[in-house]
Amino acid sequence: MVKPKATIISEFNSNNLGDQAISKSLTEVLDAYWEISQVPFGNLRGSRKDRPKASDTTSSSFFGGLSKAFPAKIKARIRWYFMGERRLFGEKFTSSIKDCDLVIIGGGQLIKNNVALFCEKIALIGGISKKHSIPLAFVGVGVDSAMSKLTWRIVDKTLIKSGLTIVRDLSSKTRIERRLVDRSNVTAIPDLAFCLNNPGARFNRKDSIRKSLALNIMDFDLMLGASIYNKDNILDGILKVIHRAVLDGYEVCLFTSGSPKDFIAANQVKAKILSDHENDLPVFHPSSLQELLDFYIDFNEVIAMRMHTGILAYISGCNPICVNWDDKVASAWNMIDQKERVIELKEFAGVNNCDKLFDKFKRVGFPSRNSVKELADEVRNHIVEQVSLKFS
Repeated sequence: MVKPKATIISEFNSNNLGDQAISKSLTEVLDAYWEISQVPFGNLRGSRKDRPKASDTTSSSFFGGLSKAFPAKIKARIRWYFMGERRLFGEKFTSSIKDCDLVIIGGGQLIKNNVALFCEKIALIGGISKKHSIPLAFVGVGVDSAMSKLTWRIVDKTLIKSGLTIVRDLSSKTRIERRLVDRSNVTAIPDLAFCLNNPGARFNRKDSIRKSLALNIMDFDLMLGASIYNKDNILDGILKVIHRAVLDGYEVCLFTSGSPKDFIAANQVKAKILSDHENDLPVFHPSSLQELLDFYIDFNEVIAMRMHTGILAYISGCNPICVNWDDKVASAWNMIDQKERVIELKEFAGVNNCDKLFDKFKRVGFPSRNSVKELADEVRNHIVEQVSLKFS
């Protein structure tokens, strides 16, 4: 029997391995039923000649002047609407959509008000799928709390057209339902990464005598955003945690989820610890998702700044606590009734963060093999049932 063709448009080639994890999860869930092709949601690839450019010296000078005068989002929209980016993305998406049987957008935080113009890309995909009469679905997506009236208007038509919208948390579900009259196609499940399998996962660790702590570091500018806290506040919180962990006999390692900017931040932390405490900590910077999954096998406790580093730690049998720098973090853990795994940013940066943090490790404990498997089955089954019901 010939399988129908599904095109999944996602951040599968992102240097953030969390994005790769959710893409891999979705592909593995659907692969038995659909012939899958993947298209990157993000930036255009290729040579400089393929990229939008001003048509002559005068316009180049004109746009060069604009680039200095306007904020990043305005410049991005100028490139999108007036310098050919929309056309190039349209060509890329059309070539992948026109001959398939289903278009899937997801997963990840794609309904988002950002400089990468995710909403404009979603609207473009929606228009192309409508033109070619190809059904469209959102699967495993999150909705940014900072969506504006403009970005909502941009994606509204595509959301209305979607034959199925599966979001990854209840906050995202509520945000989308506010935009729709017919809400029957909107459902919520835990994040797609919860159904990823780590073959090397190690469970039953509660009796382990080895004290090991992996501390995930992410780009401070991205994490803090419009927060009242600054980089020094976070560095201070990190140093206190590490100092407490070392005193308590923990083996400590810093790690990233693959992003170059995260690696820069991790090395800043490493330098600060070396300067203040003469403690030279290792930094693990994985180059692949498998390297990251293998890394978790050697550590029991994990403090996660990137949301998916916490989820991947959990499915690997670790005991993660996650810093809630964006409401998507708390929402992800609320979906599986594990809100105790979250520590607020203000608590992490606070003077008494260590007691709060290490008490949480004791309270929440390690996940069991059965609980992780049951959660993975729940996510997989919901996706398969809903996609089959709507599009088979």
